[in-house]
Amino acid sequence: MQGEFQKFVQDANIFINDVAEDLKVTPKIAHQAVKSVFYTVREFITPEESLHLISQLPLFLKAVYVDGWKLSHSSNYKNIQEKDDFLNEITLHYNRVAKADDATPVSSRLSFETIFDNLSKYLDDGELEHIRAQFPKSVKELIQV
Repeated sequence: MQGEFQKFVQDANIFINDVAEDLKVTPKIAHQAVKSVFYTVREFITPEESLHLISQLPLFLKAVYVDGWKLSHSSNYKNIQEKDDFLNEITLHYNRVAKADDATPVSSRLSFETIFDNLSKYLDDGELEHIRAQFPKSVKELIQV
């Protein structure tokens, strides 16, 4: 059991450190950015698609994705059509997540693109395309398949 747990910790560290390196921030800030992007994504895609998404993720990322998720609120999908409004949602989540830590500003766009680029290591192209299809056209261009 200990070996399995160590593998989960190692997977988490690799992902967070890769995001931190790409964003040129500390691992703590990278973790906050991942939470912010995940919280925003789950507001825009269906619960079914969220479950397909997390089914392909390592355990640690599954936990981050579902942290604080209330499925009863999942039917209230955001009706945002503009990319800037979507990126502002990420910023709002980031400010909430990092509130106690004197939030270091990070680019919402760069965070979203970087995190999805790193997620592509775990997700097959079909899943990325399904996720992409649920976003407005202006947001789809941020996800490279």
